[in-house]
Amino acid sequence: MKKYRVSEFSKWMGVSIKTLKHYEKFKILAPEKDEETNYRYYNFTHGERILRSKELTSLGISLNEVYQYMNNKGMDEIVSVLTRCEEELSREMDAIRLKQKRIHELKEQCTLFVEKPNTWMIATRKPCYFIKHVQDKAFVESEKAKKIVTDLMKCVPHTMKLAYLPQKEIERNALDPILGLGVNGDTAEHLKPDVSEPILSSRRRI
Repeated sequence: MKKYRVSEFSKWMGVSIKTLKHYEKFKILAPEKDEETNYRYYNFTHGERILRSKELTSLGISLNEVYQYMNNKGMDEIVSVLTRCEEELSREMDAIRLKQKRIHELKEQCTLFVEKPNTWMIATRKPCYFIKHVQDKAFVESEKAKKIVTDLMKCVPHTMKLAYLPQKEIERNALDPILGLGVNGDTAEHLKPDVSEPILSSRRRI
């Protein structure tokens, strides 16, 4: 079986010498070592371990977990790790789909502004959660509201600036809306922001 020194082997495998040493540190690779020269020698079987290791780390598995996998230790734990990675990818895919949806909404809004500038309109919006943030040109004084706003800001770009006009204000023809932040109901189900009181929900009468 042909042996390769580290510099040559790294070129054949398309990885850096630093990567090879890193894998050796985590006991994923065990090159043959010449005690006299201190040279390390690799063969093609080490290449198979590198390929599998990079495959697993690219999926979000740590090198410690890769070591367990490569040495057939704790396979039940490895299955658990793979399941965790699968679940994380599902969450990431959900997040990407939500961003695509938000981009589509913003494109529609921008197109509408271009086609009908300086025009007011009334439209039915999707169920959403709304937190009062500004009233009478000042922030609403509420410690709970501050915490919810902080939580909603973590949901940007899905968090929106909204205006809330209570039914009684509409009935008396008063146009003095309460300004605040909001997030669509279906989006909230995925992002899990704090939607407890004093947040308002258009799913119920407000």
